[in-house]
Amino acid sequence: MFFQTSEKTDFNRKKTEVIRVTSRIENFSSIHEIRDERKINRIKEIMKFVEWSKAAKVDEDQPDYRFWLEHPKAKDRLFNYNIWFKENHTMIFDKKTGKYGIVPSKYEMELKSLLKE
Repeated sequence: MFFQTSEKTDFNRKKTEVIRVTSRIENFSSIHEIRDERKINRIKEIMKFVEWSKAAKVDEDQPDYRFWLEHPKAKDRLFNYNIWFKENHTMIFDKKTGKYGIVPSKYEMELKSLLKE
């Protein structure tokens, strides 16, 4: 008997979280996955430092990246963001809460690097 499951597992047969990322450079046509637990935890940690505001706005152009966290036990996305890397600041939009935020400058390059990989 053969069956297929969509749940992600690691070698210890543990269910793991996955961050999926698309980019404007690729016209949002392909998705790459971040499965490394350290990278996922670092992205989550950086997101704790974002300064959120309902008043902040960004240009109406397409974001540089879209990324979201999925957990095998949850059907919906645990977080879902659009992000714009500009010359003098990095803006992020939380699609679940409708809030915009600014990523502190000391985390901009690290976050961009994590999303690119």
